[in-house]
Amino acid sequence: MASSESYNGYTNYETWLLCLNIDNDEGLYDEMRNIALSFPEKTSAYEVGMAIKQELESLFYHPDTHIYQICDSWTQRDWDEIDWCEVAITRREE
Repeated sequence: MASSESYNGYTNYETWLLCLNIDNDEGLYDEMRNIALSFPEKTSAYEVGMAIKQELESLFYHPDTHIYQICDSWTQRDWDEIDWCEVAITRREE
């Protein structure tokens, strides 16, 4: 599933799909947006992205199967392809 090509305006398919999953769940959307906006404006996108990643991992990682289960199932390989800086930037801009 990993891709080096852009997808619907996002860095890759994995980043687009994660943002789609977040955007399609109001509670999750609000939570991720609140995380992004809780940082001072000058905080790096990387730092904000890592906070979002950490929160999503705490919510959706299943250690028994090594899968991240949001709306879709994600392997570690898929998860590692996500551009967390881009996720942070889009959460701040909306």
